[in-house]
Amino acid sequence: MPQTGARIEALPDNLRDIPQDRTGWLIWRSAVLAYRTLIHRLCETDREMQAVQYELASRDPEYWRVMFGVLYEPRTTMDLALDDAGNEFTFVKPQGWYAWAPFPFQVEAGRWVQDVKSRTMDTLGRGDGVMEKSREMGASWEFCKEAGHDWLFADNMTIGMLSRKEDMVDAPEDSRSLFFKIRALVGVYDKVPDTSYAPGTIWDGVPCRLPLWMRPVGFEKRFHDFRGKLLHPTRSNAILGESTSSKSGIGARATYMVIDEGAKIEALADIWGGLGATTPHRFVVSSADLRYGPDFYNLARAGERSANHPDLPGPSYFRIPWQAHPLRNDQWFESEKARSSDPHDFAREYEINYHAGFGDWVYAYARQMEEKPAPYAPGLGQVTCSIDNGIRDPSSLGLFQDDPGNRRFRLFDGLMIQLESAEHLAPIVVGMPEDHECWQRFPYTEQDFEFAKHFRSFRERGIQVRFVGDPFGDNAGGAGNESFYLALYRAAFDLLESIGFNPHEFRVVVHTKYDEGARYHPKRKEMTAKLLPLLDINDIPGSRYVLAALRDYRYAPQPEGKSTANEPVKPVHNWASHAATMVEFFSIHALMTTSYGTAPRTEKVRAGKDNQQMRPTRTPLSAFTRIYT
Repeated sequence: MPQTGARIEALPDNLRDIPQDRTGWLIWRSAVLAYRTLIHRLCETDREMQAVQYELASRDPEYWRVMFGVLYEPRTTMDLALDDAGNEFTFVKPQGWYAWAPFPFQVEAGRWVQDVKSRTMDTLGRGDGVMEKSREMGASWEFCKEAGHDWLFADNMTIGMLSRKEDMVDAPEDSRSLFFKIRALVGVYDKVPDTSYAPGTIWDGVPCRLPLWMRPVGFEKRFHDFRGKLLHPTRSNAILGESTSSKSGIGARATYMVIDEGAKIEALADIWGGLGATTPHRFVVSSADLRYGPDFYNLARAGERSANHPDLPGPSYFRIPWQAHPLRNDQWFESEKARSSDPHDFAREYEINYHAGFGDWVYAYARQMEEKPAPYAPGLGQVTCSIDNGIRDPSSLGLFQDDPGNRRFRLFDGLMIQLESAEHLAPIVVGMPEDHECWQRFPYTEQDFEFAKHFRSFRERGIQVRFVGDPFGDNAGGAGNESFYLALYRAAFDLLESIGFNPHEFRVVVHTKYDEGARYHPKRKEMTAKLLPLLDINDIPGSRYVLAALRDYRYAPQPEGKSTANEPVKPVHNWASHAATMVEFFSIHALMTTSYGTAPRTEKVRAGKDNQQMRPTRTPLSAFTRIYT
């Protein structure tokens, strides 16, 4: 049965599943390096153990990677480990060669590659693969690992490796080149040491070079190793490399072909089309870039659509965002961003934002987002309703759900409504029965009733929705000096009482934030830019409308010929404004750990001899509430 996810069956029980979290992964890494060292030592004198390990490695590229794979790091870097008390500490990791202890996303990527290679003659095109990735996630090493494993252990394999420059394909002493990586992995690069040298660290003395008994017998450089060509001495296996042009790969037949850094190849569409006749499996991998043309972007979007809609034709798709890396967090992100001299280049390379630096869009990333089935899922995570209440314009509401297991969020529905007052909105957000007389007081549409069904379901099932919104909704004004949110709270309270439902079991308390985060655009934009790569948009009209608004939310264009050193601080107010701002309010609360909740103060009133209920007064109370961790 094929393995999936970050799991390696041939490892001992306690090491098979690779933890996704930072602490768990650090513990796993130390344990798997110790196990690797033990196995290599046993194999030094035990021929039977060599045979067992050879068989296990030949069956699973991921086992081969974790037990025998090697990586080269040309920089001195900072690494993390845990002390005996479980506390993190940093240490200096010298440049050099190291055993490959994979991150969970790397094993998942390997399983994906193996799955794509198994889909020969797939009628929907899933036998081809597009990998979209953030910078420095090891994607090039990933494909070199697959090529090296097939070259060592399979039969009758011809593997093509393409990149935009000849030196990026094969430059013998250039660690950036694909063949440099492959030679190191298959054990034929003599400069790889037997063990790592990193005194005083967990890496020191860990075996890294492929052992002699696993290298191909009879391999000689003069007969089997050429620039751009690696031949197996006893099997009909070859790895062939070339730089890219519109005719790349057309004359060669290959088991599969890999195109590295595809977004930086101007003739990618021609190359991709030409390879279709020469190989059953085409792979292209790249970070984001539109400066050389839209070909890779179009392939990635076709792959994403096919992943979201299994009946549509298109290549298999795999995405590696920076957030997948267990050792990277917001502090790392902000540090790397501060070091970058070009924020647009940083957004392309690290945030996979193709449109950064193009046009006047506020959220250029939204232009590459695709809708997918992402409905409300019972038991998945916190439900949040974000509100941007317009005064003369339509108000916007969005229903979001946390997906903590995947470290993502989903927008599962949205609504635009022209409100006359808070009382107009109240029946919707408490999900009043459709035959209640409150629906006669204001004009409602079929979309309003459908949206209200969500809240009715949540209320009846005892699910408390979190409400977030615009801090200006707390401003008092109008009749009775009530704020919009206080009036909404009171109206919801009264409606629930009118149907005999305990109002305290479903409270419409809108949380806001009284700092520069929610009041001013720059901080909202910063948070929303972080949220969008983590947000799934449900493929229904309400949430598609919100996505369209995010795509069209823009700044005023600069006059032709005029440049400015500063980014605009305020977007144009148009049809997209309220829906986009509604998402901004959610992002503030989703990605910042605390918020101010504005709730009305309550007072006790006698409601029968032995029964007391709480009724809202007209005095607002700001309560500091932790809403997300």
